[in-house]
Amino acid sequence: MYKKIKIPEAVISIVMCVMLIINAKGSADAAELALKRCLGVMIPSLFAFMAASEILVRSGGLRIISLPFGTVAKYIFKMPGELFSVMLISNIAGFPVGASMISQLVSQGRLSKRDASVLSCCCYGGGPSFAIGVIGLYLYGDKNVGLVIWASAAAANLIMALVLNRFYKLSIKEKTRTDNYSGIIIASAEKAGRNMLMICGLIILFSVLLTNVGEVLGFLNRFSGSAANKDVPILLKSVFEISVITQLSAAKIGYIPILAAMFSFGGVCVLMQTVAASCKEYPLSPFFMSRIPALLITFIIAKLITPFFVSAETECFAARGDAIVNINNFAPSICLILMIFLLLFKKRVAFSKDI
Repeated sequence: MYKKIKIPEAVISIVMCVMLIINAKGSADAAELALKRCLGVMIPSLFAFMAASEILVRSGGLRIISLPFGTVAKYIFKMPGELFSVMLISNIAGFPVGASMISQLVSQGRLSKRDASVLSCCCYGGGPSFAIGVIGLYLYGDKNVGLVIWASAAAANLIMALVLNRFYKLSIKEKTRTDNYSGIIIASAEKAGRNMLMICGLIILFSVLLTNVGEVLGFLNRFSGSAANKDVPILLKSVFEISVITQLSAAKIGYIPILAAMFSFGGVCVLMQTVAASCKEYPLSPFFMSRIPALLITFIIAKLITPFFVSAETECFAARGDAIVNINNFAPSICLILMIFLLLFKKRVAFSKDI
């Protein structure tokens, strides 16, 4: 009986439960802030992109988008135009979108699992809205900082694609299945809704975990009274959840390459979101191995281009706390969640009646 117990997981879960009891108020506050971030930022900004990307894949709209990039994709990147479009959308829409689009192509039988694994290495990146709005304007008050960070990460993905496609020839099959448009929209909304619920759940969980880890590792703040060293625990936490960087209070210009590398990596929370969004349709080992070189390339590019686009005097001008919330987004977000649940419930009832 005891041989079936997974000791590491069991110990971690016990420690987590103990910390939740000891630090009950802190955990509740962290969950509340994370929920506000999901309702005020994540759902309004990401859901539409995820649903639209699903519709593009299911309807064959990728072919139309790929037309202007056909020559560049074929002769420079050595990949089909549709897959090149997937890569571009992945670097604009946000982290989990690329994995979701690739898994849909695999489930349709248009993309092999081997090609999906290779493609996933360059279809992972944060959107410019987060880089510019949160890192650039919110932390530095300078949109150029966000542009440098996003462009560095996107360029790293393009370089990865240029290299990988010299060794692995990617191909995509023609779409043979035809669905009615209403069915495409419903299926796309359902999958995007499931992914959003998963993403928000992970964000809340990691927010609570990191709060408790911060309590345990609070001695890091006592190493020095300087603001820079006070940011060390925040930078460490951002390795697990990227949105934690909004707590930085002294994000000087020297931080930009580091923040770019973290933005490229995304954090453990985002990696888990990507695993869930892939729906286990293809192996993710190449994807995980590609994160280190992508991170290093991003750091180097950001280090090289920062002096040309960002003033040397630029630095974080305010410590604003963790929550970035637009209260006007609350009602639409809650309505969206309710509609998703109603849609899933309706489909389940219909399925049971058919049986």
